[in-house]
Amino acid sequence: MTSPTGLDLGCEGRKIIARYLPGDPAVAPTRDALQALLVQQKWHTAALDEVAIEAFLKTCQESAEEGNTVIGELHDGSFEISVSSDAMTAWLTLRLPMGGQAVDPRRVIQSLQDHGVVYGLQTEALRTALTSGHCEHLVVAVGCPAGHGERTRFVNLVEDRMADARGDSSELARVDYRAMGHLHLVDRGVQLMRRIPASQGVPGMNVLGQAVAAVPVPDLPFERGLSGVDVASNDPDVLVSTLAGAPSFLEKGVKVLPVIEVDEVGLDSGHIEFDGTLHVKGDIRAGMRVVAGGDVVVSGAIEAAEVRAGGNVSVKGGIIGKLGSQDTALIRAGGSIEARFVEGARLSAETTVKAERGIQQSHVEAGHSILVGNQGSLGGGQYSALRHVQAGVLGLPTGVATMVQVGYQPGLIRRRDELEHERKARLDEFGKVLQVITFCKQNPEHADQLEKARRTAGTLKSEVDRLTLELAELNDKLTLAADAAIVALKQIYCGVELRIGQKRMTLDEERRGGSARLKGSQVVIE
Repeated sequence: MTSPTGLDLGCEGRKIIARYLPGDPAVAPTRDALQALLVQQKWHTAALDEVAIEAFLKTCQESAEEGNTVIGELHDGSFEISVSSDAMTAWLTLRLPMGGQAVDPRRVIQSLQDHGVVYGLQTEALRTALTSGHCEHLVVAVGCPAGHGERTRFVNLVEDRMADARGDSSELARVDYRAMGHLHLVDRGVQLMRRIPASQGVPGMNVLGQAVAAVPVPDLPFERGLSGVDVASNDPDVLVSTLAGAPSFLEKGVKVLPVIEVDEVGLDSGHIEFDGTLHVKGDIRAGMRVVAGGDVVVSGAIEAAEVRAGGNVSVKGGIIGKLGSQDTALIRAGGSIEARFVEGARLSAETTVKAERGIQQSHVEAGHSILVGNQGSLGGGQYSALRHVQAGVLGLPTGVATMVQVGYQPGLIRRRDELEHERKARLDEFGKVLQVITFCKQNPEHADQLEKARRTAGTLKSEVDRLTLELAELNDKLTLAADAAIVALKQIYCGVELRIGQKRMTLDEERRGGSARLKGSQVVIE
C-alpha cells in the first residue's frame, strides 16, 4: 500500500519492507505516516527495528531517490509447556503474537496431551489464559500428593488418668497410683501405656495420571527387655504392671521398678547402689554416692554428692556444690534433672534440665533443653543443650564469664577436639617411627631394632585409621538443630558468650532480653 508521500509497505517472507517512491514534487515521509500504514496493515504490533526505521526516514529526507529497508519482522504467538521433575505440576507460558498469528488454543490443548498431562487440569485458569492470549509460567495442572500416614504413638495412660483425677477430688482417691513426694507409684495390674498402631498414607496421583505411592510408615512395636510389665491379656497394644513400684516411661515402652525409701543418704546409710527407684525423704549429704537404675526422687536437697540415675532426678529443694573444687555436686541422668535451684554443680541429662529459681556457677549439659523459670537467672559457668536454653536473665551483673551453647549434641565438639588432638599425636609418633625404620635400613648394625619398629608402626597406623573413622562418624552427627535458640526473657548481662553451632557472639554491654538464633552465618538477637 502506497501513501501520498510515496511510502509503501510490503512483506517478504516474515520481513516487513519499507519502500520510498518519491513523487513530483518529492515529499519525504514522516514517522506518523509510517505508523498509519503499519496500523492499516495490522503490523504495528510486529517486532519493529526502531534503529532501522530512523535510518530509513533520514535517508528519505536527505535523498530524492528510491529506497527500501527492512524495518521489522512478523512473529507468531508461541507457547511453552513444562512439567516438574516430580510430575506434580505443569506450567504454561503463552506469548502474544507480534504482527503474526495468535496461538490456536487447540494447539495448546494438544501439546498438554502430548506431554502426557491428563490429571489435575486447572480448567478455569487455562481458559482465562487462552482467552487473553498471554500468561507467564502459569500453573495449569496440579497433582494430588500422597497422604501422609501417622507414626506409631505410645500414650502414657497413668499421666492421662492423673490429669483427669486432678479435676475431681473424689476421683483422685480412686486412681490406681500412690504419691510419695514427687514419686508416683502404681499397683500391680495397672494399665500404663497404650500403643496406637501406625496408619498408612493414601496414594496420590501426578499430572501424568500416574499413581504416587505413599511413604510407608513403619509400625513400631513396644521396646524389648521391659521389666515389671507385660501386654494385657485382652489387648496386645496395652502394657500393664506386673508388680507394684515406680513406672519409668520410655519412648516406646515403660518399666516398673521396685522402690526403696530412705530418710537420708549420709554416713548412717552409706553409699547406695540400687537397680530400681530411690526415694530420699531428706537430703543427700556431701561426699555420698547414689547409683540407681530408675529414678532418684529427693524431697530435700542434694549437697556436693554424686548421683547417677538411669531415669530422672527430681529434687524438691536445691542442688548445692562448689564448682571447680572437690565439693562439686555431680548429677547424671538418663532422663531429666529437675530442681528448685542449682549452684556449683555439674549436671548431665539426656533430655531436659529444669531449675525454677536459677542455675549459678555450674556446668550443665542437656540432650534437649535447659529451662530456668521466668524470674530466674542462669549465669557463671558453661551451659550446653541441643535445642533450647531459656531463662529470665542470662549472665551476672558482675560480668562473670557465662557460655551458653545450642545447636549440637552436648559433648560432640569437645569429643571431636579430643579425637583430633589424639590423632595428631599418633601421626607424629608414626612419623618418628618411620624415621627409625629408614635409619635401621640404612644402618645394618641396628637391624635388630627394625622388626620392633615395624610392629610399632603397624599398631600406630591401626590407631590412626580407627581415630580417622571415629572422627568421620562424629562429624556426620554434627548436624545443626534447625530450631536451635537461646532465649533471655528479661535481660542479658555483658560477659555472656552465645554460641549457636560453631558461630558465636560475646556481649560487651548489658542489653534487654531477646531470642538469639542463627541467621545466615551470624548469631542474631531479636
